[in-house]
Amino acid sequence: MASALAWSDVRFRYTDKMPDALSIDSWKLDSGSLTAVIGPNGAGKTTLLRLLSGRITPRSGELRWQENWLDASGRLDRHHLGLLIENPGVYRRLTVWEYLRFCGSFYKIADLDQRITDDCARMGLALDGKRLDALSLGNRQKVQLVRSLLHRPALALLDEPVSNLDPQGRELFWNWLRDLHAQGTTIVLCSHVLGEIQDLCSHVAFLAGGRLLATGTLSEVLKTTGRKPRTRCVFADGAQADYAVDDPWSENPALLQNLVAQGRKVVEMRIEQPTLADVYRDLLGVP
Repeated sequence: MASALAWSDVRFRYTDKMPDALSIDSWKLDSGSLTAVIGPNGAGKTTLLRLLSGRITPRSGELRWQENWLDASGRLDRHHLGLLIENPGVYRRLTVWEYLRFCGSFYKIADLDQRITDDCARMGLALDGKRLDALSLGNRQKVQLVRSLLHRPALALLDEPVSNLDPQGRELFWNWLRDLHAQGTTIVLCSHVLGEIQDLCSHVAFLAGGRLLATGTLSEVLKTTGRKPRTRCVFADGAQADYAVDDPWSENPALLQNLVAQGRKVVEMRIEQPTLADVYRDLLGVP
């Protein structure tokens, strides 16, 4: 897979008197990947996204973006970038339509009005003339999600995109992101909702203390922790037991035979794969 971005010996600090907020020896972001950046508060996730977006520059090292994403000056072209980081400056007296029309006017969108209508409908966001200052926090978040993806960027950088969204809103957004990923958009998102993003992302990057602890596909990262699938058995007497297996599909038949031979009455066998939460606990050493 082609590389959308490559980092080499990147270091960043906010002031000379502070330690590095981010220190990454190397990292490659595959074109068309959907990467979840995971880590505790203060790990450097937002700083990483700001560096990716070109809002800040490293004090040392090199960031190389995909060639066709650059403008004439060699900087990341904003037309290829969709960005949701900190709360943007919002014109609170504008209606949702006016605000999105204004933001969309900075890009070359063939049918902007229809795009706004379609994207708002996709997120369940009403275009009923309400001003931004009259919206709930969840609906304000929907507006910002639509704004960041309205121009169908090649690279989307999203910091806690489902913050303040209810379960239905989160599901609507994740489905939209799946579609964009399937269409080839390169996506980097930071989220603490590990259960929801596990089946969404193609790659993960675990960050702590400004340093990458592990990167790659989930299966690749799992190998670094030594985590194995488990087979959970439920017995007729209500007891449960977990069995670590290398390959549950080939080993479970023999496991079942052995349990039956021991006189155990198995009513359910369930394969449980290691989760992002498991990997998070292993890498960060938290219970």
